[in-house]
Amino acid sequence: MSQPSYQTPPKDWKGIAKQLGPGLIISANIVGSGELIVTTKVGADVGFILLWFIILGCMIKVFLQVELGRYAMTHGKTTLQAMDAVPGPRFAVILRFLNIRAEGSWLVWCWLVMFIATFFQVSGMVGGIAGVFETGVPSMSNPPAWYVEGQAGVSAPMVAERWQQLLNTGWALLITGSCALLLLIGRYRFIERFSTTMVAGFTLFTIFAVFSLYTTDYGITAKQIAEGLRFSMPDKFITAFAAFGVIGVGAAELIYYPYWCLEKGYARNVGPKDDSPEWEERAQGWMRVLKWDAWVSMVIYTGATVAFYLLGAAVLHGKGLEVTNNDLIPTLSNLYRESFGIPGLWIFLVGALVVLYSTVFISTASNARLSADLWLLFTGKGKNKEQDRSTLIKRACVLIPMLYFIFYLSVGKPLTLVFIGALAQALMLPFLCFAALYFYYFQTHRALLPGRMWLILLWISSLLMTAVGCYQLFEKLK
Repeated sequence: MSQPSYQTPPKDWKGIAKQLGPGLIISANIVGSGELIVTTKVGADVGFILLWFIILGCMIKVFLQVELGRYAMTHGKTTLQAMDAVPGPRFAVILRFLNIRAEGSWLVWCWLVMFIATFFQVSGMVGGIAGVFETGVPSMSNPPAWYVEGQAGVSAPMVAERWQQLLNTGWALLITGSCALLLLIGRYRFIERFSTTMVAGFTLFTIFAVFSLYTTDYGITAKQIAEGLRFSMPDKFITAFAAFGVIGVGAAELIYYPYWCLEKGYARNVGPKDDSPEWEERAQGWMRVLKWDAWVSMVIYTGATVAFYLLGAAVLHGKGLEVTNNDLIPTLSNLYRESFGIPGLWIFLVGALVVLYSTVFISTASNARLSADLWLLFTGKGKNKEQDRSTLIKRACVLIPMLYFIFYLSVGKPLTLVFIGALAQALMLPFLCFAALYFYYFQTHRALLPGRMWLILLWISSLLMTAVGCYQLFEKLK
């Protein structure tokens, strides 16, 4: 019989740094549509006035992130397994075409609605990447002679439009296909290194771009920063509330995080829960590592989010430019072109490609794990759960990019697709708050109960996020 693979938690900063990873992975997922597209659009729409809201939206969600991670680490369960254990009504649906009876808790069914909506969001990012190629290689936008000859009798504008649609289809197929291939050959370590490397460079350069604005007419002043920290509200707040769903750790990332904590090995290192002093000591030590992981990732994505917001407020709002579906990438490229001129366009295009592709990559990897988990939860099939789960994840890594491709071709409006997912994530936040509070009060081991200040901040975080979700629901019903 093999010995348990428990591991003593690191105590010095070097050892802790080696165990960080899950937070870096979701940071790569965060610094994508939420920061590059949605946050920048908020800055372009309202200027500096909501800087306080952007910072608050990033910081308060980390408390839920830690609580969900705490449950996964101490119980060894995935997020869907955790949500399925939350008390409340259970519902069953008979899917005759699959010959299964799907049964799950009310919270799992609520999540499933958001899960489908996030497919629109990631599909929008696929469209954003296609826009990067379209902007970066404008010569390909002109229909070649052989294509024009094959469109005899069709007006020139229509020929150009059809050619552009064909190009975008090809780009989208290349993006989704390459993403599926990389995920099939990669495991946790590859995903962690790939995502971290891709985002780190662009994030640092974006922060540098903010400071470079001081050499232009759009340098950010202390007065503008003070305006942004005044806790005032714009007349139209719906865009900001939609952004709240995806800035920082969105509902999707909150659900992804425990999966990557499990794959990193936090729960395996702690071992099955018991009341022994040895287990309590290991759990407390690895809980400290998990908190460091969450807070380090918070610093990274907050810095990136604030940088993108300031660029949008200073440059796009200053120029009176609006972020729309039709000119998404060309408009966003002004963020760098103002600081670095023509080379800035190419820097932005490469950076946008890196950030958006890494988000599609991580979202696909995470959604594949959720899909496998959902199938096993609903069907109860599989004698060897780990082996069957691994097989299901590989299949999902192929199927999910195909769905992104289909969603993008069906709608074809990147900004609209991203905001559909953003709204769904904002609506999911109150339910995740309920789950986190339930885990804290009824599922947390006594040795891991945090202090009173943590509990107060957890309640503040939960109430604020619930208010945002309820406001979204009210606006849609109205």
